[in-house]
Amino acid sequence: MVIARPRIGLAAVAAAMLLSLSLVLVALLGAHGQVVAVGAGDAGAGAVQPAASAAAQGVRELAPSVRLLSRAVTPADAIPRAVADSPLLAGDVADVALARRVGGARPAWVVPASDGRSMCVLTTRSIACAPNAMVEHEGLALGVTLSQAGTRVTGLAADGVRWARIVHADGTSVRVPVVGNVLDVSGPERVAAVEWRGPDGPRSYRLPAAR
Repeated sequence: MVIARPRIGLAAVAAAMLLSLSLVLVALLGAHGQVVAVGAGDAGAGAVQPAASAAAQGVRELAPSVRLLSRAVTPADAIPRAVADSPLLAGDVADVALARRVGGARPAWVVPASDGRSMCVLTTRSIACAPNAMVEHEGLALGVTLSQAGTRVTGLAADGVRWARIVHADGTSVRVPVVGNVLDVSGPERVAAVEWRGPDGPRSYRLPAAR
């Protein structure tokens, strides 16, 4: 008994082998958030390209309103290991690879939440996250940390917000500039409210303890 087999050209065999290899690479790398670009005549054929994450997409969407997010991440933006491994970032709450550092002796980092829907201001002792839409619509998203040393107020500000007024519980106030899209002020006084001018006019946030 003779079984007839179709003749297969060398070109077809090579194409089939290339396709099989491509599928294997995609299967192996896909679990790590990467894809392999393969194409005849493509100068980047076979190069591994990182897949866009939800956090990266969130950065791109908010960048037109927050200039800080438009610049590239540099080694100077790296979060110290002690902070990155602390409970503040447990559960991969934020994408530390996309952090941008601001501040000097008391640094803070703007870090996108892993889901891409919020942006966080991280310090060595606190993290405060707010929806991207809040930054766009209100102009400033605040976080307040209370400790024995006093009160620290941090916030991510849109480009049009240049300062905020910190109102203390005794009625005194101080005007604090926004630096690098971040508000960061601390002191021993108890803070009663924070005031600023948003996209649609004056805004005010009263701390719950002061109500």
